[in-house]
Amino acid sequence: MQYNDFAGWVREQLDTGPYSDDSDAARKLGVPPSTVARWLGVRHPTRATIREAATLFDVPIQDVLVAGGYMRPDEAASGAGTLGDISTGELQAELTRRALLDHGTGRS
Repeated sequence: MQYNDFAGWVREQLDTGPYSDDSDAARKLGVPPSTVARWLGVRHPTRATIREAATLFDVPIQDVLVAGGYMRPDEAASGAGTLGDISTGELQAELTRRALLDHGTGRS
């Protein structure tokens, strides 16, 4: 499934997961309820949020990058690797590159 924003992806994870509500999800994920609430309002997550979401939801980092608008679905399908295959520096460089592209083209 393709998402228009990170919040939509988070909502899908929460709705399809073993959670009775957002507070239950926060408890089971081991984060404060305010973290779940904040994620539900985020369109483009920070790199720290991307890593945290990938880890907590136990999904490939590409899924989170696509949901956050930093990677196209076709790029994710190319087998770029797993979370462990991407260094913090590589992730930071890619996010910076994409942010500059978005800023330069007026994309939001």
